[in-house]
Amino acid sequence: VGEERLERAITQGAALARELGRLPKFGDWQAARRADPSLLTEWQVYRMFEARRGAWATFQFLVRERLVEDGAIVGADGSVD
Repeated sequence: VGEERLERAITQGAALARELGRLPKFGDWQAARRADPSLLTEWQVYRMFEARRGAWATFQFLVRERLVEDGAIVGADGSVD
């Protein structure tokens, strides 16, 4: 995975999570991408993790870590405050 691309995906994911009030699901990303073509596609993000089972959950975990580093409170259910 290219570090810059991964960093971009995590940054975009954290911004979307704050907007949604929860960690983004695959479908959330699809909808956000339709509204904002500057976002990576959901498949580009998925493939960064070699499209393995649990790829999107791995991405959500990294987004969660970023949010916590930035001072957000992320609930066990994925809610973001």
